[in-house]
Amino acid sequence: APPPPPADPPPSGAASRGWGPAGAPLPGPDGRAAPSARAAYAAWLGLHRTLAIHPSAALGGPVSTVGTRPPRDGNHFGAPLLLAPLQLRVLKSWGRLEAFAASLSGLARSLAPPLGQDKWQQAQAALLDELCGLSGGGGRGAGPPLPGLGLLRLVWARHDGQLLPRCATSLAGEAEGAEVEGEDRDEWSGLIGGYTAYDHRVSVRLLGVVGAVRWRQRLGPQLLDLDPERGPWLVPIAINNFVLNKLFLVDVRSCDVLHLAAQPGAPASLALSHPPPASSAAFGAWAGGGLLRWLEELASRVHDGRLGARLGAACLEPEDPDSAGLCLFPLRAAEAEEEAAAAA
Repeated sequence: APPPPPADPPPSGAASRGWGPAGAPLPGPDGRAAPSARAAYAAWLGLHRTLAIHPSAALGGPVSTVGTRPPRDGNHFGAPLLLAPLQLRVLKSWGRLEAFAASLSGLARSLAPPLGQDKWQQAQAALLDELCGLSGGGGRGAGPPLPGLGLLRLVWARHDGQLLPRCATSLAGEAEGAEVEGEDRDEWSGLIGGYTAYDHRVSVRLLGVVGAVRWRQRLGPQLLDLDPERGPWLVPIAINNFVLNKLFLVDVRSCDVLHLAAQPGAPASLALSHPPPASSAAFGAWAGGGLLRWLEELASRVHDGRLGARLGAACLEPEDPDSAGLCLFPLRAAEAEEEAAAAA
C-alpha cells in the first residue's frame, strides 16, 4: 500500500529545486503529473523508502559541494526532493535507450527487469563491506559519503543491467534468469556500444548489480594498485563482452565515470568518460554526478542519430551478419553534428 500523505505539503520551493517550472503540475516518480503537490510528495516518499538506500549512499551529493545530505530516517522533505530531479533524468535517458533497443532484438531481449529490493540490499551490503574494507575505513557505515551507490540504485531500478550469458566476460551468476534462445550469439548486444578495428573487437554491456559486485571483488586489489586514491572507491559498471580490455567504473564518492584502457605494451590508465557539468546552478557543481551525465550523453547520441545500429552489410564486424549492434563510430558527418548542436 502507498504510504499515507505527509502531515504538511512539500516546501513551496519544490519547483525551483528541479521538479519543474513554477506553477506547473509536479510529476510523480513515473514522470506523469500528479494530481496535487501532496500526492506527488507522497509518491516520491514511497519511492525513497522502496529504494532502500543505505545512509552511507544517500543521494545528497558530495558534502563539499552540496553541503547537506538527507536525514537518515528518510521522513524529511529533503530526501525525496533530492531524489525527484535525478529520477526524472534517469527515466528520460532510459526511455531513449529503450526506444533504440527496440530496433535490435538481441539488445532489447538482454535488458534485465528492474532490480528488486531484496537483491539490492544484499548487494549493497556486499559492496559497502568491499569498499570500506579495501579503503581501510573500518567496515560498513565508516568512511566518506558514497552517493554514487545511490545513483546506481536509480539506474538499476529501471533495468538491472543486461543479461548476456554467452559473453566471454560473464561471471557465474551474473546473467541468472536470462532467456537463451537456440544458438543466438549475444556478445554484440552491448548497450554501451562497440566497434571493430583490425583484430580489436569491442561491445560493452551494462553490468547489473551482481556483475558489479563480482567484478569489484575480483578487481579490487588491482584497482587499488592502479590508483591508490580513487581505486578503493571504484565500482565496475560496464565491460567489454569479448575480453577485459575496456572497463567503465563509477567513483562512488564523486559519482564520476572513468574508463580503464588496457592496450598491449602500454600501462593501464583511467580517464574521465563524460562531459563536465553544464552549470553549477542546481545542487552545486554535482548536479547528479558524472554517472547521470554519462548515461544522458549516450542516450542523447542514439536519440538524435549521432550513434546508431550497424545492420546487414554494415555490421560491426565485416562479413559477420551476427554482429549487428550499436556502433560507437559516429554515423553523421561533423557538419551535420554541428548544425544539430546549433539548433538545440
